[in-house]
Amino acid sequence: AAQGRGAETYSPMRIEHVEIGAGGVYEQSLPEGWTCIVYVRRGTVAVGGEEVGMHETCQLARRGGDGLSLACVGGRDADVLVLAGEPLGAPVVASGTMVMNSQAEVDRAVIDYRRGEFGLPW
Repeated sequence: AAQGRGAETYSPMRIEHVEIGAGGVYEQSLPEGWTCIVYVRRGTVAVGGEEVGMHETCQLARRGGDGLSLACVGGRDADVLVLAGEPLGAPVVASGTMVMNSQAEVDRAVIDYRRGEFGLPW
């Protein structure tokens, strides 16, 4: 398969689907100050000495040079989603499942959703 540049974004980011075999380790460098969230889809991984199990999420502290290290523990393979990127510094307003930058945007999103303007349902 051909490797492309991927999607253009407003700020640097990384999205990775990672499968780690039982007892394996996955390591990735991360720029200083980036936010990093790990969602465990299957199995259990150790992140910074703490275990994160299936359907759990953890957020790493924003300190440079540490990078990301995931160790598969518990005797079975792990499947994780890694979301990392440069913080935007934008305001965040949430209501239910809607997350936007202002209450007006949340209100507009709710109206759009109720009108069926969010595309096909999952």
